Amino acid sequence: MPRCVQLLVLFLIICSLHFVLAEDESEPECTIAIENTGNIIDLRKLRRESGDDWEVTNDNSEVQYKLNVCHATQRLEGMGAYVKESGDGPVGLGKYSSKLEYRNNKAVLTYKTGDPCKYSSLRRASVIFFSCDKSVDESNAPVFVADVDKCVYVFEWRTPVACPVPKNQEGMTGVGLFFTIFFIALLVYFVGGIFYNRMVHHASGISQIPNSGFWKEAWCFVRDMTIIICAQLSLSSCTRSSQRYRNVPVEESNILIEEEE
Repeated sequence: MPRCVQLLVLFLIICSLHFVLAEDESEPECTIAIENTGNIIDLRKLRRESGDDWEVTNDNSEVQYKLNVCHATQRLEGMGAYVKESGDGPVGLGKYSSKLEYRNNKAVLTYKTGDPCKYSSLRRASVIFFSCDKSVDESNAPVFVADVDKCVYVFEWRTPVACPVPKNQEGMTGVGLFFTIFFIALLVYFVGGIFYNRMVHHASGISQIPNSGFWKEAWCFVRDMTIIICAQLSLSSCTRSSQRYRNVPVEESNILIEEEE
């Protein structure tokens, strides 16, 4: 089998292991695992990397709020949310973040270090509470709740995207990716090896399989081990049966003898 094919197979397996280990280290950004449930909240569907930002529903028509999820807004670079009042330019309400928290059955996203507050030297910030609501669709917009001294802004977002789902439903997990790449590696190994042996060595039959001698020995090993294990299990079963009859009281053993007669 050509060395290049062997190196390709080894490379694919190493890549799959890398993805598995990387996933085990931390959760994907803009998601949060709910402790002791096996569920996860994934808000990546709400992230807008292009086009318009999310426009916040607000009773005051003279004030406009816009925000993005785990991504900077299109209007203000680096800011996850901003406010624009009539006659004024946009004011940043905090730099975007992809780190979620889980409080009171809600996912919480906090943007900090925005533009200076209106009445103090502090920096503006915004807090977005995501509530699970399956009665609305994914296009449902966030709602402005309140601001504290024109410095901290609070938003509520009711969306089905914020509903917890089993972790394995968020997409292909690292384990799934490992087996997918491993299967591809085996496919490349066998198909490439067979093609090489047929074209170069003019092999036929079983000898077409790359390293056919190894696979023959492996099959014999598995077969022999299976026979040995089955024999051991059968012997153990007979031994237990023998011990069970040896432990039968004399009276009961006589009854069994009489019934046989």
